[in-house]
Formats: sequence, structure tokens, C-alpha cells
Amino acid sequence: MKLKENLRICQIGNQYIVVADRENVDMTRVISLNETAAYLWKHADGKDFTAQQLADALCEEYDVSQEKALADVEKTLLVWKANGLVEEDRENQ
Repeated sequence: MKLKENLRICQIGNQYIVVADRENVDMTRVISLNETAAYLWKHADGKDFTAQQLADALCEEYDVSQEKALADVEKTLLVWKANGLVEEDRENQ
């Protein structure tokens, strides 16, 4: 899977929000990310990734077990998918 190409995150103070780079953006919907989700976003941005790869990245950055990292990544990906932020490989749909 990968993040949709027209999206990026912006940091405003200690908050992170997802914004679209293109015109015709629905500004009534703001998607905010916590620090961990922003770290995952930055790690995934511009490349194909799996939940396991993101979990591995969390384990490298934070003192967290592989099981907890994977569970957190899967929850984050559910939110991203529900908000249309992620494109899945056709093989995995």
C-alpha cells in the first residue's frame, strides 16, 4: 500500500495535519495526526509499505514490543483507509 500522492502533512506548533496539494480540496475535513502517526506518515511517504514495515520502524524509534507496534500500526491504517488517505495494492484489495 502507499499514501495517496496529493497528500502531505504540515506541522503547526506541536500538531500535525494532513493537507492536499491540489485544488478542489474539501477544507471542511481536517485530519490531524499525533506525533507517532506523523512519524509513521513521514516513514511511509513516497514509497510502498506494509503494516509490518511500519511496525518495524516504530520499534526502531520507540521502546515498544513488535506486537504492540503492529497493533498500533493496524489501528492507524484503519483510520487512514477510512479517510481515503491510503491506496492499497490491487492484489490486496
